[in-house]
Amino acid sequence: MYRLSENVRSAGQADSGVVLDIGRGRMFRLNHVGLQVLELLKSGLQEPEIVDRITTEFGVGFETAAHDAREFFEGLKRLGLIEDCPVEAANAEDDPT
Repeated sequence: MYRLSENVRSAGQADSGVVLDIGRGRMFRLNHVGLQVLELLKSGLQEPEIVDRITTEFGVGFETAAHDAREFFEGLKRLGLIEDCPVEAANAEDDPT
């Protein structure tokens, strides 16, 4: 499971967006699909659900969407924009009590 790193902020328009790593002072541009993936991740969806959404929304084959999503997440991890989130911690974030 993944979550956005604490120092990451994002903003977007209809066809593109930016990701700001305020901890390191870096900015990255995203295309529409990358921005959509990041927003889905921020909403709490994980890789399998995101791949399903990309497949449906953009009319891409499952294998292509899964491969591209995996590469995208690996790139975000290398850049420190997302981090692994243990299942217990993810469930605790969803539980407001």
